[in-house]
Amino acid sequence: MHPYSITPGTLVVALDIGKNVHWFGCYCAEGRLSEVVPPQKVRSDTLGFVHFTATVDRLLATGRYPAVVVGNEHTGVYHEPWAWQILDHYRAVIGDVRFFATASQIWALTGYDLRTAESGDTKQIGRITKRGSPILRDTLYQIGFHTARHCPVIGETFLAARARSLSETAAVIHAAHKANRLCFELLRQQRLYQPATAEEEQRFRQHRQRYRQQRASQRRSAHDRLAA
Repeated sequence: MHPYSITPGTLVVALDIGKNVHWFGCYCAEGRLSEVVPPQKVRSDTLGFVHFTATVDRLLATGRYPAVVVGNEHTGVYHEPWAWQILDHYRAVIGDVRFFATASQIWALTGYDLRTAESGDTKQIGRITKRGSPILRDTLYQIGFHTARHCPVIGETFLAARARSLSETAAVIHAAHKANRLCFELLRQQRLYQPATAEEEQRFRQHRQRYRQQRASQRRSAHDRLAA
């Protein structure tokens, strides 16, 4: 089952994005969509978002709807504030993690999977496809960027990628890939994340400090060459 599948009984929330005003309506998938809450407008501010979520929450609290799907258009940047809240930065995008057999399937959903072309015994690997959710892709990138600075198991992945002369962007994507696998396993097994030991934390700090010193040295060298 795909995470965006609409099965009988699903609550479908249609959200039309505007600059200052949004419109939304709620429908039930019963062969065809039947109106539950007629279209109404709300301000695109905090009070409007509270009204929107309260309306949806009341419907879900009835227990009638086994799932909810929220659809909205991407309108410039106007959709982003509500989109980040609705999507909850990760889990709401992928829905029930049981829909996925592997973390690689979630990775493909982001569009971070690589283009491949095969001819006979030759296989060429190109750039990322970007066929997927741009919000989920950006969210995972941000997760990779920030956790690479503070989480040893992900930070070491970032540093290893940089040591192989990959760009900082590519290294962040590697870190995001590691974070995706880690989050997937935690969700699948319903386990809490076990923080790094004091020794692992200290070793990571040393590696990161060495990396930062090398970067500073490279920047000074580049500045000196330009000044010469």
